[in-house]
Amino acid sequence: MKNLDVIASVICYVRPWNADQFATLAKNIFPEASIYCCSEHARVDSLGLKQAYYSNLKDNIREVEADITADEAQDMIVRCRLLRKLPFFVAQKHLFAMAAAIKGILERKKPQVVLSLTVDSYVIDLLRHLSVRQGVRFVALVPSFVNGYFRVTSRGESTLNPGYDLSIIDDLRHKLLDPLYTPSFNVSALSNPNRGVFKRWVANLARVPYFFAKRYFSGDRFNFHYWASQLVSWEQFSIFLPREPGNPNWEQVLASDSRPALYIPLQMFPECTVDYWSEDAGVIDYYAALERFIEKHHVSFNIVVKEHPSVMGARPSGFYRKIKKDARITVVPTYTPSNLVLDKVQGVFIWTGTVGFESALRGKAVITLCNPYYAYGKRFLKITEQTPSEVLLDHVKAMQILKVTNCEQEELLANLVEQLFPGSFKNNGAWDSKNVRDLEDLQDMVRALTPLLML
Repeated sequence: MKNLDVIASVICYVRPWNADQFATLAKNIFPEASIYCCSEHARVDSLGLKQAYYSNLKDNIREVEADITADEAQDMIVRCRLLRKLPFFVAQKHLFAMAAAIKGILERKKPQVVLSLTVDSYVIDLLRHLSVRQGVRFVALVPSFVNGYFRVTSRGESTLNPGYDLSIIDDLRHKLLDPLYTPSFNVSALSNPNRGVFKRWVANLARVPYFFAKRYFSGDRFNFHYWASQLVSWEQFSIFLPREPGNPNWEQVLASDSRPALYIPLQMFPECTVDYWSEDAGVIDYYAALERFIEKHHVSFNIVVKEHPSVMGARPSGFYRKIKKDARITVVPTYTPSNLVLDKVQGVFIWTGTVGFESALRGKAVITLCNPYYAYGKRFLKITEQTPSEVLLDHVKAMQILKVTNCEQEELLANLVEQLFPGSFKNNGAWDSKNVRDLEDLQDMVRALTPLLML
């Protein structure tokens, strides 16, 4: 794609809270193109996706018509927070109906580019899959833990920014090693922790009846967002306000234990960073995989668990009571800074969480079930669920001996910087076309994406 002016048709996958942002971004990158918004939310969709999907449900679309193999269908169902909760034949019916609807739109509009969020549902996964199959450029965006930057990734894979700037490494090192550094998406959760937990709890109580009513009285019973939200909120429903599970004496517990301490920073779930960024679909059943890991390795390690500050209060009912009583683990109070925990442990275990990068930058051993986009160098050990504890122990001990150097930090940061695109991508409904700062950020995104799209 050498000249963006020749792009005639661009499709943006949108939701009501980001439709204006995506449409404005696309129009600024492709000023001569026709911009179409594609969404399962009819009020921001201009392509008739909902109508085609519901029509296809009545017609019982087959696998061959959907242009998906049995293996691809299985993978999409297992990874989607909605479809995996349904009986398989029901999930398959909805998958094929949506696939045929999207396929028809792509064939009708013939876009050269599809601009989207990173994949976080079967709808976007189908749009990605069918775009690639038809030779359409699929570009998906996601916010970054580095404030002021975003990433381009469909399913968590690395994407090189052709205009990356290594001159920011020193500043970035200083910023990320600051014990008080907080990604912008965590700021509100940390500003008033008790209020945040209360708000999430109350919101979830309201979500159960709200999304039930939304589904059955809106005329859009099978809308992904409504349906998935209803099921997830029901799983997390609790009539009692969640209690802090952490042990305030956790530091003394670690100091009195001779085993190496292995830190597990809990990740949000369901979430794209687990569902779609994990190569092995066998580990995306997060709570089951977490339990298997603890059971297998707790004898060799003092396993240290801490809740994510933006998630506290949004777990399945009974989760906090369970981990609080679990004698196999040490639970750190939720709002203890992660950097303080890292000072007290010898290693970290993650799926794809960004604490893994922060740990490696500080010279800690990082054990992963996946291949995080930021993984680089000797600190990272990718394991399977069958890997014996001895292998993990050897890695942790080796990394204790291998002290981190400035050169190693620079290489880690360089690998990260090569994947960062300047600009603040907001996917929380906060973007405002009348806000000068938001418009400046959008122009930064335009300048950052243009060289990539010209490749």
